[in-house]
Amino acid sequence: MGAAIAMLASARLQNADVRFCFLGHCLSESVRGLIAEEGKPPSGRLLSIREESDESTARCSPWKDETKPGSQLVAREIVIRTGLSHGFLYRPLPEWVGPVAEWAASNPRP
Repeated sequence: MGAAIAMLASARLQNADVRFCFLGHCLSESVRGLIAEEGKPPSGRLLSIREESDESTARCSPWKDETKPGSQLVAREIVIRTGLSHGFLYRPLPEWVGPVAEWAASNPRP
C-alpha cells in the first residue's frame, strides 16, 4: 500500500523535484490507473523496483517511457532476481538498497 500512496502523492503534488521510490510495484499499470482515477499523471523522479518472481507483479508490462517533452516525470524501473517473491521487501538487500541510495543522491534532472 505504501507504493500506491506515494504514487498518488506524486500525482497530487505535481512537483518535478520530488523523488519517489516504489518497491514491489508495477509502474506501467500504476501510471495508467492513476491517470484514469486522478485525471493526471504522476510527477517527479520515480524509481520502481520489483522482483521477477513476485506474483503480485508477475503480469506487469515493462515500463516504457512515453513522457512528452516538458513533462514533470522522470521514471525508471528495475527488475531484480532474488527468487524471494514479495519477500525481497523485508530485507535490506543490496539489489534494491544500492539503486535506491543512488537514486536519492543523483542529480535532480538527467
